[in-house]
Amino acid sequence: MEGRMKTATRFVDVYGRGLLTGTAMTVLCATAAMAAAPADPAPARGALEEVLITAQRVEERLQDVPISVAAITTKEMERRGIYNITDLPFNVPNLAMSASPMGGNSGTQIFLRGVGQFDYITTQEPNVPIYVDGVYVARTAGSALDLFDIERVEVLRGPQGTLFGRNALGGAIQVITPKPTDELSGRARFTVGRYDRRDVEGTINLPIVDKVSARITAASLNRDGYGTLLPSGIDAANVNNDYVRGQIRFQPDETLDIILRADTFRRKGNMGLDTLVNVNLDDPGSIGVVFYNMALAAQGLPIIDENMVQDNPYIGLSSRTDEDFSEVWGTSLEINKDFGGVQLKSLTAYRALNAHMAYDFDSTPYPLVEQDNVYDQDQISQEIHLSGKAMDDRLKWIIGGFYFKEDAFEHQHAILFQPVIVTGPGPYDFVPDVTGGVDFRNVLDQKTTSYAGFGQLNYAITEKFSATVGLRYSHEKKELTSSFGMFAIGNVRPEAETSDSWNNLSPKFGLEYHINDDAMVYVSASRGFRSGGFNGREFTPFPPGSFDPEKIWAYEVGMKSEWMERRVRLNVSGYYYDYTDYQGNTLRNLAISTGNIASVEIYGMEIEGYARPMDDLDIFIGIGYNENNITDVDPNAIITIRPDTQLPQSPKWTVALGAQYTVALSNWGTLALRGDYFYKSAHEFFLPNFPSEHQEGYSIVNSRAVLAPESGRWELHFFVQNLTDKKYKMFGEETAPFGTAVTTAKFGRPREWGASLQVNF
Repeated sequence: MEGRMKTATRFVDVYGRGLLTGTAMTVLCATAAMAAAPADPAPARGALEEVLITAQRVEERLQDVPISVAAITTKEMERRGIYNITDLPFNVPNLAMSASPMGGNSGTQIFLRGVGQFDYITTQEPNVPIYVDGVYVARTAGSALDLFDIERVEVLRGPQGTLFGRNALGGAIQVITPKPTDELSGRARFTVGRYDRRDVEGTINLPIVDKVSARITAASLNRDGYGTLLPSGIDAANVNNDYVRGQIRFQPDETLDIILRADTFRRKGNMGLDTLVNVNLDDPGSIGVVFYNMALAAQGLPIIDENMVQDNPYIGLSSRTDEDFSEVWGTSLEINKDFGGVQLKSLTAYRALNAHMAYDFDSTPYPLVEQDNVYDQDQISQEIHLSGKAMDDRLKWIIGGFYFKEDAFEHQHAILFQPVIVTGPGPYDFVPDVTGGVDFRNVLDQKTTSYAGFGQLNYAITEKFSATVGLRYSHEKKELTSSFGMFAIGNVRPEAETSDSWNNLSPKFGLEYHINDDAMVYVSASRGFRSGGFNGREFTPFPPGSFDPEKIWAYEVGMKSEWMERRVRLNVSGYYYDYTDYQGNTLRNLAISTGNIASVEIYGMEIEGYARPMDDLDIFIGIGYNENNITDVDPNAIITIRPDTQLPQSPKWTVALGAQYTVALSNWGTLALRGDYFYKSAHEFFLPNFPSEHQEGYSIVNSRAVLAPESGRWELHFFVQNLTDKKYKMFGEETAPFGTAVTTAKFGRPREWGASLQVNF
């Protein structure tokens, strides 16, 4: 094992450096070519849209920011049919999102360059956080945001520890909404489609009085489930979402801008569709189901075996009809003040989450392993920063502070091997015997307090060459009150309290060279961290143990360029990660245990290109390449992890292609025709890479047509998602270690079609 690990390490050293060298050579060759070309002082007719982002906490051009960022504007989101945050991976290289096993249909797990959270439990943190209008969203549950009335989405790749801080280990996703203006405007959109889809969305921008304006967005999404639970006949994975967001903006003068925001999201529907894909009674872990089958056979009921596996992945066998419910709400106050060369920004926010999520681990008709989770979470945060320029604008600086406090409660209730009582002659005519089975209850109440101070400087050494240095200090304390019990024997662990704290320094160093107005190259080194925590599933009489924060040193080289009078945009980045104290799950005593189990090396690259070869034709290409190798494994890890084990949701290749051609209809209007293609290579869903938790590479094709008059007063959209009706797993889980002998999976949505009418005013 040690020899294999050393071989893998040497391979990564050589190949990882070679990859970065190759990327650097590409950048340098392009640098030489562009240095010889004159700069274009202004965009020409037909030039690509200029994109402004806030990846460094201040507004800048995308092409001027020395970070690998995928920025998608509202125009691009409408073109590509991006209406939920889970649509982003089909458009952003090296981004993956997985259906959360217990995050419900409103939850998601985010992975960026192979770094992400694959456990939903309260005692673990996401390491690619979401920010909505600058406000940190702390929890996975409720994070599958519907994207209505959005100005842009920014996907920041790589550790953002200096300016974003806690848990921005793999990167960050910023969702930015439009601010109210002093013009009366709005739009309404109506969508119908397959599975009785009925969506209504509306936005209105209102000037209230002089210097005061408001913006209100509301949406109601309704859709039947794309799957069926056979025992009950009800739909699974249906959509029933309601969303309201409001903003009031006060601008007393040109130097002061105050925005009060509030939003609420509610989802109420059936639980997700989990499909039984395999039953292996020969597995050593199947002993529990073998005895369970004896009891079923004695009652004349069908036993659990391969005959239960359905050919149709959208047919589920769960007899549960529980509700999947989540509600998220929050408010924030943003204050921007210009002191004449120094800008102040203050952001005060409160957010809360309440959710109940039901899950059938075994996906059979019987109550073999079933779990319910209840979440109740609230958080407050305060960020304030000052930014400005000095030394004849050669020095750009930002300093600030951040405070965060969270109270997160979770109640897990699981029942294993519950007997059933036959009620009729049919194969599913039975009810659970509530007096039997093994009943587990795990209660977690965690309080987190975190504060940080940060600063970053960018100094122009010459007109073209500049250097960046930044540093963030973070302190975090967590206090956990927990209890664990079994119905048959009472509390195994009465209520116990434990606490721990961590400090962290996150520096950043960077160099950038602007070849001309249309091109730049950069190199950077940065450090990020993911919070430490407690093992929330330590089902023993002792208080849960803690694990340390994860850390990454990331090294990146990149180029951002625009060509042919800004009709072509090409951005390239290459990276290498030194990833230590990896937080992973292992199995111990019928429970998932969390610890710092390994170190990892990750390396790869992204290529993103936009082209407008003709005024009526737009082309997009995005390519992501990602490799990872586990270089060091903790000998105390319960499950053996080999050096060739792959991180979850870390495909080697992701490819996104898109093209749109707009046809002029005489003097009447336009017809835009668009096609998008996405490819994701083979990947795993869990450590330690069980064969049943594997997904082969697959491709998805989407198409769209948009008819619009010259006036722009309305638009008619026709679309088909998953045109080829590809069947693929979003998540897979082997539960044989629990004694069930079964493997389950969540499959992606099948082919869907529909039409939208959008009215603008």
